[in-house]
Amino acid sequence: MQNEVISRKRKRLRKSTASAIENLVSMGFDRASVDSALRTFGSEEEALNYLLGQPNANAVEQANPSALLPDTHGIDGLGAEHDIGSNPEGSGAEPSTQDDTLERDVEMEDQLTEGLQNADAYSDYDIEVTKEGEAIIEYLALLSSAENVDKVSSPQ
Repeated sequence: MQNEVISRKRKRLRKSTASAIENLVSMGFDRASVDSALRTFGSEEEALNYLLGQPNANAVEQANPSALLPDTHGIDGLGAEHDIGSNPEGSGAEPSTQDDTLERDVEMEDQLTEGLQNADAYSDYDIEVTKEGEAIIEYLALLSSAENVDKVSSPQ
């Protein structure tokens, strides 16, 4: 009986570990690092915290997914943009590095947040709060009028 309980417990533990591995791998982490993190920390949450704090090779691949694509030189039928010798930087330029990608990301982030830095964070909410306050007052008035109607219609 005790062996059966232990066997079931181990089976549940294996299933939960396999589930945790699949969850973390589906988030983009490397299976080997997920396995070692789960063995080290024991729980999915602690392993996730550890993995998020580590420099990750997958982050480079996710930031520049074109680096993962093989260079087929136009063989796959995508057109002239993949032909031999076509280089968007010019004929003598070397390909972009990861630093260029990061610099572009910073520039884009600055462009996107430029208008937000000067805006009042609460200005958009002020209008909504006023409208919500009016709606609450109207709702309370309707409730009180309904209570008054009930009091008048039901003799005590």
